[in-house]
Amino acid sequence: MTVYTELSDSELAILLKEGAEAVYKEIYNRYWAEMYYHTFRMLKDEDSSKDVVQDVFSSLWLKSSLINTNTNLSGHLYISVRIK
Repeated sequence: MTVYTELSDSELAILLKEGAEAVYKEIYNRYWAEMYYHTFRMLKDEDSSKDVVQDVFSSLWLKSSLINTNTNLSGHLYISVRIK
């Protein structure tokens, strides 16, 4: 069994692009709180912040086959939050 917590973001991006659901869960667990707090600082609303972060992670999964494997996942998520 692979321990995804030990993988780098670029390794996770490669596996995510291949459709590995466990990798998506690792990315979600690794970055959800960080993205939520970042969004909350901008929006100052708990529910709206949770909705935006959920939308960003949903898009990440739905468009995972299009992800650039050289991407910085946290940077990608930060930009996605700002766009939403």
